[in-house]
Amino acid sequence: MNADVVVDTNNVAATDSPAAATQTLDELTSLNAGASDGGLLSYLKPYIDFTAGYVAPENKAIVNKILARKDIQAVFPEGMVFMWSEGLEKVSKDGKEMGYVLYPIVMPLDGKARVGGKDIKMAERGYDTQTGKITVDLTMTPDGADKWGTMTEENVGEVVAITMDSVVYSAPYVNEAIRNGSTQISGSFSIQEANDLAGLLNGGALPAPCVIKEQTKVGPTIGAENSRAGLMSFGFALLLVFAYMIFYYGKSGIVANIALLANILFIFGSLASFGAVLTLAGIAGIVLTIGMAVDANVLIFERIREEEAAGKDKKSAIDIGFQKALSSIIDANVTTMLTAIVLKIFGSGPIESFATTLIIGIFTSVFAALVISRLIINWMLSKGKTLSFDTKFTRGAFKNMKIDFVGRRKMFYMVSGILVIGGLAAIFTRGLKPSVEFSGGRTYGVKFTESAGDHMDYLKANLTEVFGSKASV
Repeated sequence: MNADVVVDTNNVAATDSPAAATQTLDELTSLNAGASDGGLLSYLKPYIDFTAGYVAPENKAIVNKILARKDIQAVFPEGMVFMWSEGLEKVSKDGKEMGYVLYPIVMPLDGKARVGGKDIKMAERGYDTQTGKITVDLTMTPDGADKWGTMTEENVGEVVAITMDSVVYSAPYVNEAIRNGSTQISGSFSIQEANDLAGLLNGGALPAPCVIKEQTKVGPTIGAENSRAGLMSFGFALLLVFAYMIFYYGKSGIVANIALLANILFIFGSLASFGAVLTLAGIAGIVLTIGMAVDANVLIFERIREEEAAGKDKKSAIDIGFQKALSSIIDANVTTMLTAIVLKIFGSGPIESFATTLIIGIFTSVFAALVISRLIINWMLSKGKTLSFDTKFTRGAFKNMKIDFVGRRKMFYMVSGILVIGGLAAIFTRGLKPSVEFSGGRTYGVKFTESAGDHMDYLKANLTEVFGSKASV
């Protein structure tokens, strides 16, 4: 991120003579007449005098292409660059028409901003005591105050632009030379716009270089396949859980499925509210949440079945079942929550996306199981509807199933020991191959239009020769 945020923005008329400005316009008109793309003036519409005009959002890319042409660049004075407004602005008197404003910026000869973010000590939202309008108040560093005083003295009556990364965030007039190091930027700011601009200026003053930690490029074919595979796994898991709950718990399984659907809606709604990006790792978190959500219902239903087996009536069994299952549900979800929070804090990329979805899913699944399921069950009981917590296929299932783990502990010790020793041997002999997330580098995913068949060894040998022996193929 470019931390130089303040540059000159004298318009063409202010920096050139009237004759030169007229000549420039005539040359543009001449170029415009024979242009196959319609020409620059076909898209730029007049706006405030110190701007080049504004364009409709759909024409911004076309204007960028035109401005990149060498014949167009040759028309403008040397050192002039064009920058767009940070976002859409109201460009009509009634405020209904929106467009991107194009600013002609005259840069210093060295190409650097005369006053940069490091020269700003503090920026904050303020108010003009005379007009009552919202302002942005700047306090310069001692060195920045000297630079700002010189710059404003040379540009009284002109305009300066506050920019970052070649985008104009504000373009205020200079009313007078400012020597005391305090500046007030006035305009038609809303509270949010003033806060955003102050944050931008404060951020530009920080020595915080931008380092690319991770870059992912996915082709359209692979992207479509990933989306299809992710949605298929999500749909298959959902249908499988639906079928199992109805098969094992009957009508109460339908209640659990309704709560599960509500849980999924809560998750997607929360992701949309937070502006989170849905990734494959996020879908994996949702699929995991599906299992966790019905797990809470399973604990509740099993407790209810135990109470019914002990002779309790339906309503008492339900009340006691929800009460006794609550502690187990909370304990299980708290431990998972702690793990998810650690992943969220220390993870990045897909891990952070997975953790975000998992944290949201924990809250929504507990709410769905304890509140929505209970509301539906209470409603069914109040209407006199029959409610079962098993079916004829699962009634009494696993009731008399007993495994003597303690009596057979020696055998289980041996099995566990063999598995542990085998796992350690595999780690120390074969080792683990770290991916690029740990070792750095690039990953290439290639899909062949035809089956490679028996040529895999040949392909691996040639790819290893190209990418080097350290590459994992």
